[in-house]
Amino acid sequence: MANLATPDLLNRIKTLYPTSSSPPKTAKEYLENPYFFAATVVFSSYNYPEAIPAVFESALNDIKALGATEEEQRFLVRKTRDALLKCGILIGYPKAINGMVALYGATPENLRDKEMIRDKTLPTEYWTASGQKYFNSTYGESAQQTQSLLEAIYPDFGHFCITHAYGYAYSFSELISGLENSYIMLVSNIAMDVPRQIEWHLKGSVRNGGSPEQVKAVREIAIEVGKAAGAVWRNEIPQL
Repeated sequence: MANLATPDLLNRIKTLYPTSSSPPKTAKEYLENPYFFAATVVFSSYNYPEAIPAVFESALNDIKALGATEEEQRFLVRKTRDALLKCGILIGYPKAINGMVALYGATPENLRDKEMIRDKTLPTEYWTASGQKYFNSTYGESAQQTQSLLEAIYPDFGHFCITHAYGYAYSFSELISGLENSYIMLVSNIAMDVPRQIEWHLKGSVRNGGSPEQVKAVREIAIEVGKAAGAVWRNEIPQL
């Protein structure tokens, strides 16, 4: 199969997101652009893990050219990998696992983690409180209504969303910020063709600190990558 993550596509989508410095002058500035993990998530959503190494290797080469330290290179790996962990809740873990396997295969040995990053000794109550805080931040004035809906349709699911999805997965921000979490949910839902949830996370991305221009750019990145993967949307994709 032809490479879906072509240089033309990657060069195009990396210019869409407005950052503090364009073009970036340092690896740190480069890593402010969510295009690389957004593209990774979308390709995983359509189960094209074979496209992920090209996205990762392009980004890795870019930050090396900017003088990235080994720790900054490792941060790129961790950021991409955690995006796959987080998007699996929405796109399905079989697809996310395929993506992680492809990323692992493309990762140089010295950049592979051997230990957990999250603290596995933290109690469930910690993740519930952390998840509730991030859920409230994401949904704002509609948080209570949305949570009530999730608990009404299945109380167990409501608990899972707050404690495990928004807690253990999304609220962990050492690698991916609250805003970037919103981007992951946004691009995953665009790939999944679910307008209601897309609307939630367009607004959630703004609540979590994204400018309208940045959020619109992430939406466009998801659409561009989706088209490269052959996506056909049955529903109109909501706009901010």
